[in-house]
Order: sequence, then structure tokens, then C-alpha cells
Amino acid sequence: MQIKELIRDILKAFLTGLLLFLALAAAGFVFGFLTGGKTAAAGIETAKNLMYLGAAAVLFILAGLIMHRGKHADSFQAEENGWRKHFRAAGIRAVFGAAAAAAICLGAMLDLLQRLL
Repeated sequence: MQIKELIRDILKAFLTGLLLFLALAAAGFVFGFLTGGKTAAAGIETAKNLMYLGAAAVLFILAGLIMHRGKHADSFQAEENGWRKHFRAAGIRAVFGAAAAAAICLGAMLDLLQRLL
């Protein structure tokens, strides 16, 4: 049962990260489109760069969480209406890792789209 909940939590974190970074990519596309001569290539380039920048930021936070394996790293997870309400089995490190993987996958898809156009 614990494995099933862990997989569900990681998939939930991946999809949440995907939706968050998809919204960020859409905003980046619009910004790149408007400032880059109104071409789709400029918008895709900006969105892709923003995805990789966001993934790097999340991975940087994840590295700090891994290095800080002390007693305070997971202390906020004990709240009833907080973390454990949404993620029962996954810890903060797994959730941040899944969100970073979502950003990297989205950036790779935008990179492929850029190469095809």
C-alpha cells in the first residue's frame, strides 16, 4: 500500500509541476513572441530557456534540501492541513525532484519543437 501511495504522490507532483511550468512556458512564449519580432521561433526559444532556468532553480533548491538532511528539513510536513494533506507518502525531496523532471521534460519537448520548425 505504501508503494502505491508513493507512486500516486510522485505522479501528482509531476503533473502539478507540469501544469505550473506549462503556464510559465506560455507566459514565456508570449513574452518572447512580443519582444522577438513577433515570430514563433523567438517565443519557443524564450519558453524553452525559461523551462531550463526554472528546472535549474528547482534542482538548486533540491540540492540544498539534500545537503541539509538535518532535523529541520522535513519539520513543516507534520502539519495536518499542510503537506501531508496533499502528499501522504512522498517527502519534499521527491516532490521537488518530480517537479524538476517535469520542467526538464517540457524543455526537451520545446527544444524538439524548435528543431523541427
